[in-house]
Amino acid sequence: MCLNGDRFRARVRYATDKGETGLGNGVLLTGDTGYFSFFDASNVEIVVKVLDGCEANGKYWLYATGLSDLEVELEVADPVTQTRHAYTSPPREAFLPVADTKAFACE
Repeated sequence: MCLNGDRFRARVRYATDKGETGLGNGVLLTGDTGYFSFFDASNVEIVVKVLDGCEANGKYWLYATGLSDLEVELEVADPVTQTRHAYTSPPREAFLPVADTKAFACE
């Protein structure tokens, strides 16, 4: 899923207790926000937002939260600055919220 004019690329990988693995299906909600589903397109699992905070602190801000206790890895990459951030949650634990107001440089 691409955010902010396709500058940022987000993807999610998941694994179940039964050993099933896969990629989340990304759904764009607005230019800077989207969500991922795993098994049912109408079931929201991970929500991601990348906001332009360049005027405030010279950075893009990354927010994410999860509604899943599967093993999850969220990766958000910025090809412009070659920066990548990954956030993981172990199996049977809730995906912890992310609030990073210094995630990516403005260039």
